[in-house]
Amino acid sequence: GLSELGSERTQAWFKAAETKHGRVAMAAFLGFIAQCTPQVSGEHTFAPYRGYVAGCSPQEQWDNIPTIGKLQIFILIGMLESYGEGAASDGSYTHYMKGGVPGFYPSIKGKNNGQISLELYDPFGFGFRDKPADKRARGLKSEILNGRAAMFGIMGFLAEGKVPGSVPILSKIAGFPHYDGEVMAPFAPALHLNF
Repeated sequence: GLSELGSERTQAWFKAAETKHGRVAMAAFLGFIAQCTPQVSGEHTFAPYRGYVAGCSPQEQWDNIPTIGKLQIFILIGMLESYGEGAASDGSYTHYMKGGVPGFYPSIKGKNNGQISLELYDPFGFGFRDKPADKRARGLKSEILNGRAAMFGIMGFLAEGKVPGSVPILSKIAGFPHYDGEVMAPFAPALHLNF
């Protein structure tokens, strides 16, 4: 609770949450930019998913993905998150709230009865985890700072897409994708919950 706000465990949780949110924001920021390119949003010989419509904004592309496809994405994220949180059970990994490193994702190679053949981080074994501790610390700091910038960036993209002129620097970009839907309701077009 709030009584433990300054404890090491709570601080580790905040650091891990910031790192995870930063990673998601960096992926979202780059994904938004990629989805604005004609190579992604344009015509395709083979449709990337059922319901694909060329020339849509990134938000409209998400709306067009069938609900089952969206659920698959969220289930995969949930599986990875639960693995990262529960990997300490075999003793090979120290959880960040028990003295481990916030942002460190445990090895996944060989798990699930050996069915997983690649690591999630450094899948081709370039040795990124073998760097000296000072370089890893510098890399984590850079990742956190880039993640913070990406959080502002993706929210700026979404704000400008919803309210033209809300981000002056983006409103000067000709053809910036605008969106009339509800950005904060990812299942809105296909799923309605009436409470």
